[in-house]
Formats: sequence, structure tokens, C-alpha cells
Amino acid sequence: MKNVYLIVPQSKDANHRRIFSALPEVVKLWNGALGETRILLVPESSADVLAKDRLKFRVSPVPWDTFDRDWVGRCWQGNIYVNDVFHWTMEPRPWMLWRGQQLDPRFVLAHEIGHAVGLPHTADKTLMHPYFAYAGFGVSGRWDGRLHASEAEIAAAKAFLT
Repeated sequence: MKNVYLIVPQSKDANHRRIFSALPEVVKLWNGALGETRILLVPESSADVLAKDRLKFRVSPVPWDTFDRDWVGRCWQGNIYVNDVFHWTMEPRPWMLWRGQQLDPRFVLAHEIGHAVGLPHTADKTLMHPYFAYAGFGVSGRWDGRLHASEAEIAAAKAFLT
């Protein structure tokens, strides 16, 4: 079985720390859905000890213009990027609107970790829909503590990690 290692850098930036603080809860939900611990958080200071063949992703806040204007997160070339132009918080605020929806980093991180465990986008109204607000569970902007992955998505992630 493969593990996925999420490398978390140290940051003095308060917005970055808010993004990183959402990771333990999201990783716990993913590991619960997988039925065992397959996703592990690793501080950047310890990442050097990971073997080169490990499946690892660096969690990186980056500015909105790195890719295009129309994104909040992206899993690409060994990184999970989160758009740091937003004022991320666990408590929705009116100024955190994107396409008319309030944002919470846990929605975005759960989706991007889905890519890290091998899941593509889907047209279904589930975690892997490309626009979480359109999937129906991000409408209120409030995190409900659920992963929102379908049984098929969980099965595909388990198969990917086998």
C-alpha cells in the first residue's frame, strides 16, 4: 500500500497558517474514509528523510495570477496549491466570496487531496466536481464536517493507494 505525504512548510504569514490549520481535520476525514491512515502530514523540516520514490505533495499558498484568475486550488506537479489572494478562515465572512459563494479552506483542501490520491474531476455533485459551489455542498460556505466523496471516489482512491 502507498502512502501520500503532505509536506507542510513553516510560514509566518497569518493567511498561510489559516490554510495549514485546516489540514489535520481534512486529512483525518480522508483517512477515515479510506479505512486506514494513508495520508500523512510531514513538517517541511522533516521532509528530507522521505525517500525519493514516495508520493508526496508540498502544500503551497500562491498568488491568484500564478495559473489564471478562476481558481481557488490546484494539484499540479507535486504541489497542492491554494490561492492565497483570499482571506481564508474557518468562519465564513462576506468578503470571501467567489462566484457568489463563501470559501472555507477545508473544502478546497479536501478536493485537492482527492487529486493527490488519484481522483480526476467528475460531473457528479460530489467532492471531485471542479467547482465545489456547484456540487451543492459549498452553497452556505459553512463546513459541515463531511468529506462529500462518493463511494465510487473512495473506492478509486483506495485502488490508487494499493
